[in-house]
Amino acid sequence: MNECPQILAAEDSPTQVERLERLLERANGELGDALRTIEAFGAFIIQEQQQVSHAGKSATNPGAEVLVVEDSPTQAAQIEYLLQKREFRVTVAANGREGLAAARQRRPAVVISDVMMPEMDGYQLCRAVKDDPTLEDVPVILLTMLSDPEDIIRGLKAGADFYLTKPYDEGHLLARVDYLLARPVRPQREDVPEQLEASFDGERHVVSADHQRILNVMLSTYENSVRQNREMVKAKGDIQVFNDALDEKVTVRTQELQAALEGKEVLLREIHHRVKNNLQVISSLLNMQARRIRDPEALAPFQDSHNRVKSMALVHEKLYRSGNLAGIRFDEYIRDLTTHLFRSYGLSPRAVRMVYAVADVPLDIDIAVPCGLIVNELVSNALKYAFPEGREGEIRIGLRATSCGCALTVSDTGIGFPEDLDFENTSSLGLQLVCSLTRQIGGCISLDRTAGTAFTMDLPAPGRGVK
Repeated sequence: MNECPQILAAEDSPTQVERLERLLERANGELGDALRTIEAFGAFIIQEQQQVSHAGKSATNPGAEVLVVEDSPTQAAQIEYLLQKREFRVTVAANGREGLAAARQRRPAVVISDVMMPEMDGYQLCRAVKDDPTLEDVPVILLTMLSDPEDIIRGLKAGADFYLTKPYDEGHLLARVDYLLARPVRPQREDVPEQLEASFDGERHVVSADHQRILNVMLSTYENSVRQNREMVKAKGDIQVFNDALDEKVTVRTQELQAALEGKEVLLREIHHRVKNNLQVISSLLNMQARRIRDPEALAPFQDSHNRVKSMALVHEKLYRSGNLAGIRFDEYIRDLTTHLFRSYGLSPRAVRMVYAVADVPLDIDIAVPCGLIVNELVSNALKYAFPEGREGEIRIGLRATSCGCALTVSDTGIGFPEDLDFENTSSLGLQLVCSLTRQIGGCISLDRTAGTAFTMDLPAPGRGVK
């Protein structure tokens, strides 16, 4: 009796469960206040509960007049039907003012009133009934959706005999009516008040009421609190069952998605592997054909085509061997590609030195393949034309992140790009490819001739500019 019923909080979904925990914590506090307030009446509560149960089983009140004051037509009709099944005569009023007039015109045995109503609320109606000498002994039951302790104090001050919290149990309501009919209410006398002192949320309240009325309302408070606690415990159990079922579904679905993802990764690796193999076949065919050609001018297009195919095959090989199928390590790719180009053109890395300044910028396959072809063309041009007659120098390849995406730079310290040649309007297939591929991935290209030759391609972020 002295211990508050323990309310457990769910520990699942963060947002909804945290809100539920706060509500449960508040309810626990309110319940504790109510139970501590009625602790002095603990011995009487058991006795009163037994009397209520006995009255509900044995009281017979055929034809007793019950006044129902309720502004909701649906709820009023529900209470009227419930009472009429027990052979009570029922009068219905839509607000406190109409209810008071009906009570004075036709004295009821019991008044059942909602609290929140227009014109005159339930507290005002209850006070008016208790202040009327002809109605002061008529018991009043307040029905409310409120559960704040101060509302209970207001009910006591208004002279309420019982109150029930909506949604109420129908059997509980009928038992209260029977109980009040079996035990007539004594009018409260102001000259001999009994006082109840209570403290809620740090505020002190003193209520003057007779012992029976205080006990009735405290008993109602206790029973409502226990019922609400049971409902919250049941709700917690329902939430736990729902969360367990949800967790199971999430686990099963996650496993299914993981299996599907692994299957797709295997498929993608197989695709990259086959594409790489097919490109290798094409590269080998070009090599075989190139070996039959003795004319250097006729051989050059085959060699260029072989290098272009090799640059594409190298991307798919990197993806096939990578742990991340979404992109490749561009720095490793560039080093392998330029190494192949040096071997292809028979140049020594001692004469022409490669310098890399490639940042760790993620490039997916839609960007990596065009960038690989662009680097292939520009490095090939530099190796063929920038360093004639054994001239020494260096080729720089840079990749850095920018606010809009990334910038790819290929430069050399060779003899420089011809001043009279427009690189965007040239018959060179390699430069045509560079300009076309840059536009294809949504970038723009510029040329700097101040110190050798430097091409810069400003490219969008992956996924934003590919056409």
